[in-house]
Amino acid sequence: MLLPDAFKAFKEKLSINTELRQSISKKYCGITEALNDSFRCISSSTAYSLQVGSFGRHTAIKSISDLDMVYILPDELRSEYKDSPEKILYKTRDILVKKYPKTNIRSDRLVVCVHFLKCYVEVQPVFEIYDKNDSLSYFEYPDTYKQSWKKTKPRHEIHACKYKNDETCGNYYNICKMIRAWKNNFGIKIGGLLIDTLVYNFFSQDTFKEKYCTCSFDIYDQLLKDFFFYLKNQSNNSYYHAPGSNQQVRIKEKFIKKAEEAYNIIDTDKNCWKKIFGRYFPQMESLFCSSVHYRDTEEFIEDYYPVEIKGEVSITAVVSANGFRPRTYTKSASISSVYKKVKASITFSISTNINHPYTVKWKILNRGDEAKARDCIRGQIITSGAERKEPLTFLGNHYVECYIIQDEIVIARDRFYVNIEENLDK
Repeated sequence: MLLPDAFKAFKEKLSINTELRQSISKKYCGITEALNDSFRCISSSTAYSLQVGSFGRHTAIKSISDLDMVYILPDELRSEYKDSPEKILYKTRDILVKKYPKTNIRSDRLVVCVHFLKCYVEVQPVFEIYDKNDSLSYFEYPDTYKQSWKKTKPRHEIHACKYKNDETCGNYYNICKMIRAWKNNFGIKIGGLLIDTLVYNFFSQDTFKEKYCTCSFDIYDQLLKDFFFYLKNQSNNSYYHAPGSNQQVRIKEKFIKKAEEAYNIIDTDKNCWKKIFGRYFPQMESLFCSSVHYRDTEEFIEDYYPVEIKGEVSITAVVSANGFRPRTYTKSASISSVYKKVKASITFSISTNINHPYTVKWKILNRGDEAKARDCIRGQIITSGAERKEPLTFLGNHYVECYIIQDEIVIARDRFYVNIEENLDK
């Protein structure tokens, strides 16, 4: 497969298919219907609601698990809830609990969260405001911490993103989706609106706008290389301004080091883009055919759960062997084959900022000629605890991945490389 064809296939693999789109629509419609019935005594599954967030901006990918919507309240209720914003959230929650009695539903600071299987919908009750100087309406939403109503302008953001996509002949939506795949693959806690803002700003710069405005998949490798260069050279801002609305988009986790890591992978080998984007980027054919036959038993977490990174997890490793002092490693470990000969072991443990309850799953992938020759590359997804002990068996640059799963969604992940090689100091 040629690289332009690989990028085109990657774009298609990220797209939300008809079945998933119908499932999402069913959830939106069910919530809207219940709220319309209670607040307005009308039977409609679409009126007075607006799909917002990544799905509403058309920048979501098929692993989406975080859906957002606003429900427009009748204006005559404004005086009743003006000084008690928390009451409208409780009212909205109670209506949806009646609609979905077996579903976990809770009110938060700003929204009511409906936890469906492998996805959740954040419902924000709002009042619609019209400005005679603006062709688009905006909304006021409840903030229960500050006991006030604040402005939000999702219509402006949707309009700005669509304009940029039209201006770039579809490249804006494509890159927004691809960067979501990178974010999920690298385990970065970065929100969808921030991604859309960064891509918007990139295409708004004269140099990149002129170069990539109407480009085809033929130069997507150059486009993405320039984007990661742009990303890794961002200053340490605490926020950006969203396109259209100009609202502040806070940075939850610094992304610059991860962008630099991705940039440094580019051009390293034929499959550099698969290393960056993960599961959904096609495997490029090897230039050489191996005479060693082995079973490809590697599994991918994306085939079992949606991935929506919301927290952090990090892996630490300790190498132990009789006659040697334990050695601790973070991020990666380069280990002498001496440890392999003395039947050493390596114990992986995790630290995370995710609150219980959650499930921990692991993947141990052996790589290199020795693992292939013995038909033992492994790579299956396994359930385990916060620690995992493994023998140091094969030469090669192997890796371990850990996944934190909550509500049937992967919300944090980390990868740890273990390179066992000859002629390395102990």
